Parts: sequence; structure tokens; C-alpha cells
Amino acid sequence: MASKHDAMVSLQKNAEFESKCNGKATVAEGIIRRAFRDLKNIVNVAIYELQISSTHVKDKNFGAADFAMKAGRKGRPKLADVEDYDIDSCDVDNDQFALAEYVEDLYKFYKTAEKSSQINDYMNSQVQLDAEMRANVSYWLIQVHEEYQLMPETLYLTLQIMDRYLSIQTVKRRRLQFVGISSMLIACKYVEKRGSPKVHELVSVSRMTYNTSYILKMEKRILTKLDWSLTVPTMYVFLVRFIKAAHGDKQMEQMTFFFSELALMHYSMIIYKPSMVAASAVYAARCTLRILPYWTKTLEYHTGFKSYQLINCTTELLNFQTSEAAEKRMKSKKYSELHFDVVTLNTPALMILEIIKNALVKLFLKIVRILIDLDMFDIKLSS
Repeated sequence: MASKHDAMVSLQKNAEFESKCNGKATVAEGIIRRAFRDLKNIVNVAIYELQISSTHVKDKNFGAADFAMKAGRKGRPKLADVEDYDIDSCDVDNDQFALAEYVEDLYKFYKTAEKSSQINDYMNSQVQLDAEMRANVSYWLIQVHEEYQLMPETLYLTLQIMDRYLSIQTVKRRRLQFVGISSMLIACKYVEKRGSPKVHELVSVSRMTYNTSYILKMEKRILTKLDWSLTVPTMYVFLVRFIKAAHGDKQMEQMTFFFSELALMHYSMIIYKPSMVAASAVYAARCTLRILPYWTKTLEYHTGFKSYQLINCTTELLNFQTSEAAEKRMKSKKYSELHFDVVTLNTPALMILEIIKNALVKLFLKIVRILIDLDMFDIKLSS
């Protein structure tokens, strides 16, 4: 009898405890939702104040008057209320090669596949190479790619092949350009639909002492090391999709590719997955060009990333704008239509991200305080 009574008391205590937990959880959820709403307001107002006070911004596309029109209330920039996640229905009848019916499944596969093809940090194992040497060869390959007007995908696959090979094979300094040009020839044969550069042409451009037979041998050596596997998702695969989801204009597209090429040249970016770098390039472009909202629900849906997940990678890309390589790229024919010096826009864009980071830290601390006040940590420990 006593045991039955004890069991009833225990059940009653458990029910009371569960009710207490549920009640506190409901209260916490409501407060946290309001905290996120406050975060959005803090970020929007701070960014607006930054925009109208910035002496760098002269373009009418993101002036104070334009912000006032978008604000709707008290001059604050207003985020889009309606998001259109469907970016493929327009291709169903217009483009039979767009694969609109199963493109989302295809990109889910790409996101899974990129995990297995992620390049490891290999520079410590390369005795004679460093990040600067790789950057010089990468920049040279970009110039060759532009000179021969090759398809965009060829460039990204070239760097992917080169990095994958370097991650599993030690290379001497004098042979790095040799590996780079061989990687480009492999990528050309895999991607280019029309005639790609001849082997002897690239050899002459590189001013190397190697002849055609050496190049062909290196191609085979690289392919053997890579198990003849070239079907890997590169950054370009994701860039095409994410730019489409951004609904941006030509300038935003150019700016995104500008950032992506900076990422190709900097070795530090290999720690990030191609999809994250592609998403960060879009984010950096929108911040630099002051396109509101900087990160939309549509972009979040199609990239799989929330804006705060991209802050570190995006900050690196924005910092690359002050590099010598960035200045050279802005002077090239490819980006001459941008018509402004991105270095002058670098500080405001970084300040925007700094505002967001600080707001996220404040939000985190606020949530922790809420949970402490509600004894949620004690509940978690006792349960």
C-alpha cells in the first residue's frame, strides 16, 4: 500500500515539475522571440544611421533619400515582408536545360557531395611552398583564363584540381606553375564546349622550359592521384544558384564574382566549404552595394545559411578588398564596368558586419540572462 502511495506522490511531483518546466519554457520562448525582434530593429536602425552618415557613399542607389522611401516609417529601412522561395518555375517552359523539376534535389546532393571533396589544410606539408606562392599562381591562372575567354566554370575547377593535387602530393617551388597549367588543361578538356587553348600555347604563355610531353605526363599524374574524379561541386556551381536566389542586377552579379575570385586567390579560404564561400560572396556584394535587405529569407532558404553563419567568412572577403590583388582585378577589363573603387566602400561594409556581430553578442547575453532568471539552467541540470 505504501509503495502505491509513494508511486502516486512521485507521479504528482513529476507532473508538477513538468508543468513548471513547460511554463518556464513558454515564457522563455516568448521573451526570446521579442529579443530577436529587438535585434532586427537594433541592426536596421544602426545600419540606417551608418548609411546616412557615411561620407563614402555617393551613389544615388543607396543614398539617404532612397533609404527614407524604403523605410515606410520613421525613415528606417524596412525588410521585405514577402519572400518568394520559388525561383525556378519561370524556367519550366522557357529552358529545358534548367532542370527546374528537380534542381532543388540536385543542390541537396551538391551540399552532401562537397563534404567528401573538402580540401584539407595542406600547406604545412608543402616544404617549398607557401600561401603567397599559391596566390601568385592563382592570380596568373585567372589572367590566363580571362585572356583566352574560357568558361567561368573552368577557372573554379582549375583551382579545385590544383588544390586537391597539392593536398596529397608534395610539389617543388619551381613546378607549382607547371601543376597549375596542367590543372587548367584538364579543366578545359572537361568543361569547354568549344576549342580550348592548345598545350603549346599555354606553355609559351607560362614561359616554362617544359615541352608538351611533360605537360601531358603531368596531366596523367594529376588525374591518377585524383582517381580520375573531376565531378565535384565547385564554388561556381553554388554561385550560379545563389546569385539567382538573390534576384540581383548585373552589378551585384559582377561584385559577387569579384569576391569569389578573391577567395580563389587566398589560401586561407580553403577551410570553408565552397557553398559557404559562394554564399559569403553574395552577402559581401550586397553589403558593399548597400542592397537591402542584406540577407533575405529566400537566400537563407536556397543557401542553407543564416546571415550570422556567414559573418566570419564574409569579413575575410571584405578584408581582401584592400589587397594588391583586389586592386589589380578592379583594373581588369572584366570588372571595369563596376566604375568605383571598392576600397573606399570597404570600411562601411565592414562596419555593417560589426554592427550585426555586436547585436548578436548582445542577444546571446540577453538570452542567457533570461534563462538564468527563469532557473532554466537548474531545470536542465535537475532533469
